[in-house]
Amino acid sequence: QACTFIKSNLDPSNVDSLFYAAQSSQALSGCEISVSNETKDLLLAAVSEDSSVAQIYHAVAALSGFGLPLASQEVLGALTSRLSKEETVLATVQALQTASYLSQQADLRSIVEEIEDLVARLDELGGVYLQFEEGLETTALFLAATYKLMDHVGTEPSIKEDQVIQLMNAIFSKKNFESLSEAFSVASAAAALSQNRFHVPVVVVPEGSPSYTQEQAVLRVTNVLSQPLTQATVKLEHAKSVASRATVLQKTSFTPVGDVFELNFVNVKFSSGYYDFSVKVEGDNRYIANTVE
Repeated sequence: QACTFIKSNLDPSNVDSLFYAAQSSQALSGCEISVSNETKDLLLAAVSEDSSVAQIYHAVAALSGFGLPLASQEVLGALTSRLSKEETVLATVQALQTASYLSQQADLRSIVEEIEDLVARLDELGGVYLQFEEGLETTALFLAATYKLMDHVGTEPSIKEDQVIQLMNAIFSKKNFESLSEAFSVASAAAALSQNRFHVPVVVVPEGSPSYTQEQAVLRVTNVLSQPLTQATVKLEHAKSVASRATVLQKTSFTPVGDVFELNFVNVKFSSGYYDFSVKVEGDNRYIANTVE
């Protein structure tokens, strides 16, 4: 039904309509959309320095989605020329998105270098958050576009690990979204942070409520999409008494049990009181934010 809806509402003379149809059809199994030569020519003509960066991005993504050929160097020429006239953050992010569809043999360095320039334009808020003045949606799209492009070219992005964490803090700080596009941008960023070749933030959450009767700690270790990282290694760096600061347990491994990790305290003598735990998650060199207090 979704595929039928897309086909019946597709406007073959509109680049934006073609973009959304191509993107949607790729997400649906067995939904193939054929386009005419006239539509192909329309998309190719939109890849021009006379088009906006957004139009170039939509045309290139549509061509790719429909499995149609495109000349990467011609796209780069149009994109670079247009980007010099549209120096906004969003236009630059759309240039990153466009470049991820181009041939890996093309010289994408000029577009990749824009990532470092965009990082320099981020605003830091209280040492906890990083985001663009343009808002949450643009910030999330930047993160998603950066990792997609760098996965494509095989080079680590010029973003420091602590900056990734600050960007993540900003993107996931909002509980309610103002629009579907804003929600989509956050979902795209979450997907990028959960599956890329360079940085995977770790989320560690205690299972159940702590109680003085419990003789074990149970932790759930996931990526930002709450998908379990069952191949991880989880270690207790130390457990310290809040009152005395004395270390009562250290360098002890948690045991993987299904989707969680358990540490048994039955043979450890804990005095009554509160304890601070330091836990480290290892097993993949992409893990960041992987030491939790």
